Amino acid sequence: MDILTIILLSLAIIFALSGSILFFVQKKIFYTYSSFLVFIFSSILLIEHWIHFSVPPFISSLETRIFFIGICSLLGFVVTFCTKDSIYAIVSNLLSLILLISCFFTTFAFSQTFPPALQSKWFLPHVFIYIFSYALLGISFVLSILSFFKKDYSFQFIINKIGFLGLLLGMLFGALWAKEIWGNFWTWDVKETFALLTCICYAIALKNNANEKFHIFNILGFLFILFTWFGVQYIPATQNLHIYG
Repeated sequence: MDILTIILLSLAIIFALSGSILFFVQKKIFYTYSSFLVFIFSSILLIEHWIHFSVPPFISSLETRIFFIGICSLLGFVVTFCTKDSIYAIVSNLLSLILLISCFFTTFAFSQTFPPALQSKWFLPHVFIYIFSYALLGISFVLSILSFFKKDYSFQFIINKIGFLGLLLGMLFGALWAKEIWGNFWTWDVKETFALLTCICYAIALKNNANEKFHIFNILGFLFILFTWFGVQYIPATQNLHIYG
């Protein structure tokens, strides 16, 4: 990890942490705009990686995390601005802070070339729409946890519908990509299987809107997302086609 990356990550952590802390002292304007500043720093970092490595910044785990943080921060700011409910900015700050800190405890490999399996027109839209959906559903995940202690959040169901649509589109792009590089639309490897389980969880959640089952399956769905995103890398390559080299 180079110095510029460390500096930008540190600045993003400062603002995400400040946004989380300032909530407790009721400085609404600060913790709302702190999420926008986190978006700015994460965007600069992704652009810097794109320029430096000359490939789109979606290959390494660090880059997908930073993209998640940027989308999550922007969503938190925009939804807070539109709904006047600051909970969305607060939640986005907390999620961003957790992932930003995790970046310092993980070893990342960077490359200036795409592995052959990633040299497909379907790769970028597949990753983009999935991470966008993960950010939406990550915010909804935290809201579901909070709902057991407080109120329901009216905009949450809309977030889930958009996120679920994104999961379906991401799966479609992934199937087209799989057909191109493996010769089949679906291979039933571990990542694809858990992606399907994730969609099923969110479909059940949406079917049970405005009751406890919605929140239970919403939480379960995001746990499946976390395993699909991070956990599959620990599965042996013989059972997981989503290992590239």
